Amino acid sequence: MNIYEPMLPDILDSFEQVFTNWDAVAIEPKIDGIRIQIHLKNGECKIFTRTGNEVTEKLPILCSKLIESCFSKDTVLDGELVAAEKGKILPFEETMKLIKSKKPPLNASVVLFDLIKFEKCIAYDLPYFERRQMLEIAVNPNDNVSVIPSKFVKNEKEAEELYRKILDLKFEGIVAKDVYGYYDFGRSTSVLKLKPLNFIDLIVASRQPLKAGGYKYILNEKNKEKAMLRDYRCFEVGAWVEVAFEKEYSSGKLRFARIVREREDK
Repeated sequence: MNIYEPMLPDILDSFEQVFTNWDAVAIEPKIDGIRIQIHLKNGECKIFTRTGNEVTEKLPILCSKLIESCFSKDTVLDGELVAAEKGKILPFEETMKLIKSKKPPLNASVVLFDLIKFEKCIAYDLPYFERRQMLEIAVNPNDNVSVIPSKFVKNEKEAEELYRKILDLKFEGIVAKDVYGYYDFGRSTSVLKLKPLNFIDLIVASRQPLKAGGYKYILNEKNKEKAMLRDYRCFEVGAWVEVAFEKEYSSGKLRFARIVREREDK
């Protein structure tokens, strides 16, 4: 069995970038889940994470739902594992519990967004719009299996308006796809992601040199740890730094935090 390296999106700087470089653009909501690759063959289902770890045994109910939803006897699907209830995707912390749980989770769902193989067709050699058509043919959605909505946009204004609508629906961002792009293994410029950033000022609580270079920092707000990260720049303990991050967990910790600059004015 071939476990394919997943296609990973690069960063989208501006919508002008894609309309300059691509002939046609599709936009999809970005799902905050665990990337999985699904192999369906002869009535059997196997599920792997993006690093190639098999998690099939942890998700038996989802495997059954995937077998129900896909009529093909030989298909490889690409998607995001999420925890969901009544059609609503739960926070990422709940999704992480799915593969840690000792009992088969009832709320495990998958949102599919690409197709790598379909019967005898090696789909990664096809442009995105053909893979999308095959995905919609291959999958009959059910309560645990869905296909991400995808919309073609004609210009920057349409793209910006759709981006705002998707954020209003509480998705974490968007994925822009080159309609004529192929499935590139690894980091790809045919798929780009855009997520809004938040900013906060934190104080450097500790700094520890690393053998590999740079420093490990613990950043606090009012004596409470908010982030632990690595940076090659040297900031003094007690200095204030501006930090960009994607979201704040219920624990108060920041996701994907990075130091933007030192706040010398504080």
